[in-house]
Amino acid sequence: MKLEKILLIAFIIMLQLSINSKGSIKANDFTYEMIIFNSNPIICEPMHVLTIAKYVGENTIEAYHMHQAEVIVNNEKLVSDVCTAGPAGIDPDTSHLSKYKIKNGDVIKFAINLRCFSPFWKPGKYNVRIQKRLNEETILEYPELSIVVSEPTGIDRDLFELSQDRKLMKNNTCKEDRSGNCRNTIKSPCTVSSNADKCFDNVSWEEMIAQYPTSRYAAWIWEDNIYDPILDNPKSLVNSIKNKNYLVGRSVWDGKWISLNGMKYAEWTKNKSLEIIRDCPSFPAKERFMLTAAISNIVLGDELQGVELLKGLIRRSNSREAIWAKEFLEEWMNQKTKF
Repeated sequence: MKLEKILLIAFIIMLQLSINSKGSIKANDFTYEMIIFNSNPIICEPMHVLTIAKYVGENTIEAYHMHQAEVIVNNEKLVSDVCTAGPAGIDPDTSHLSKYKIKNGDVIKFAINLRCFSPFWKPGKYNVRIQKRLNEETILEYPELSIVVSEPTGIDRDLFELSQDRKLMKNNTCKEDRSGNCRNTIKSPCTVSSNADKCFDNVSWEEMIAQYPTSRYAAWIWEDNIYDPILDNPKSLVNSIKNKNYLVGRSVWDGKWISLNGMKYAEWTKNKSLEIIRDCPSFPAKERFMLTAAISNIVLGDELQGVELLKGLIRRSNSREAIWAKEFLEEWMNQKTKF
């Protein structure tokens, strides 16, 4: 009997050690990185934050896609999100699964637009922490970042005030529910109305561009239509261009919706990027558009102009665009010397 008791105790201890070994995920089992795509926003500008966590632990983790990221601003957890956060993802992609395994070397990344949360609808300095639960035991805790939201000035202020006047006119009109009662809906001052995150849906795009062409708000109309080279691996894009397999294209808004592919899209993105840089020098995504114009020039056969734009970007900045441009240019020149 004593031997059986000893064996039972030994089994329980071994089982406990096994459980602890599989579930003991430590804070330093992940490396964290956060990228802010608009570090000096004005009210109602997109404030996208890309979070990246790389798992460097040894044990495999089972995670669930259903867990949403949590945003904590000035130590207060936010629950109201007026638009949809960007897609959560893991490399390799597991978005088609309700749960997935995370092993050593896997990268978890997702994007959040802070403009979707009410504290950022007012100017001020905000300390932001982002957390994401992977399962009942493991929570990703990203480092705190600070972001300052400013009041719009000049032509941006004029357009913002116009949008707010019209928004108030809309909200003063009673919207009845099925019972005939007035239904009051809380709206962001940015009037976010869709996953595409369009600002100022109560001011037409035609009006914004015609009357406020140098406004940062107007420039954001084009942002989603213009290809971002950073989404591609530099070496892969070089190979695609060299092999004449550049197939980027999409529907764009240019007074009306039009579909452009290949060279026509490259021509449009080059011209539109340079136009925005010229007309709106304070636009936060200016370096991204400079990179797009450079790549578009190379795709269109104007290698000299494209390379000069890349070199200028590399000289002036150490941004993610400049780092990507350096990698692309090195690969482009390496392949050029082979022929």
